[in-house]
Amino acid sequence: MNTHIDPLRLPPELLGYIINELRHNQQALINTSLASRSFLPFCRPHLFRALKIPPARKPMEAFENTEAGNQNHDMRRLAESHIAFHVRDLHIEISRIRNTDLDPTDLTSFLQNMTQIQSLSISAARSS
Repeated sequence: MNTHIDPLRLPPELLGYIINELRHNQQALINTSLASRSFLPFCRPHLFRALKIPPARKPMEAFENTEAGNQNHDMRRLAESHIAFHVRDLHIEISRIRNTDLDPTDLTSFLQNMTQIQSLSISAARSS
């Protein structure tokens, strides 16, 4: 007798309940979301509930007008993705030494697209 249960045959309510039990274990959620495409819609709300957007990853990128590592670019990509719907808690970290990281116009546009935000915090990164 085959005891293997196909995850696609489980009722969605049961899949949701099982994955909800993993909500406090980030690595388990990541592994579960990668195990089957059918798990991903249940994992996304937990994986992307809280999000932190760091300042530009390389100090000079903010001045070089490059896309990669630019905070405005990162926020634009996030707001245009399916992830934006799942974000409830958002923390944006800006650099104290580079005021070109975050354009207020881009921030306003970004926040208008983040329709499910319940908590927003913005802080200045400590300079090294």
